[in-house]
Amino acid sequence: MPQRAVEAGVVDFILPPQEIPQKLVEITRGIDRKGGYPQTSSEQDQAIFSQLLSVLHARKGTDFTYYKQTTIQRRIRRRMAIHKIKAPADYLTYLRQDKLEQDALYQDLLISVTTFFRDTNTFETLCDTVFPLIIKNKPAEELIRVWIAGCSTGQEAFSMAICFSELLGDSQQRVQLFATDLSEPAIAKARAGMYTANEVKGVPSQRLQQSLPK
Repeated sequence: MPQRAVEAGVVDFILPPQEIPQKLVEITRGIDRKGGYPQTSSEQDQAIFSQLLSVLHARKGTDFTYYKQTTIQRRIRRRMAIHKIKAPADYLTYLRQDKLEQDALYQDLLISVTTFFRDTNTFETLCDTVFPLIIKNKPAEELIRVWIAGCSTGQEAFSMAICFSELLGDSQQRVQLFATDLSEPAIAKARAGMYTANEVKGVPSQRLQQSLPK
């Protein structure tokens, strides 16, 4: 599991076991007594946060302006705690000089979290109503195309593929799914299509066995 995490590029430190406790102590010193990262409402710091996002926009082309700002600031402060930087202005200076840190912050802000059939009600509606209607109204000789715009590590795309597979059975109707995401590590995992037993534990065993390649 640790090796998979390293390969996915989602770790902040790679350390031998004996050095991990001290690193955890260092990081938690930047966390307040309520268990969160220190918050600020000063206009000066708000302006700094905007500049931090501008750095990422220039580097990656992604505009985080309309993301939930409390989440954005919490993630930024997490990176500050990791590097033992207390002032947002100092972190801005550091970020401008370090492209690897720009990439690390960018990945932190994307928050690639998902599971198979994550929103149960949504998938029930898709599989019971939406997809059957699409199949009914689409001529058998025409290709059905579905785009998953923010697929993260791929579970949502594979969940939709499972739904269509179950609905179509032996039908000759063809379905093509497109899955995209801003996170390159997430896309790499989605493309590989390999998941641990823990990652598929929410999938009923019967459905999982039917989805396995023969």
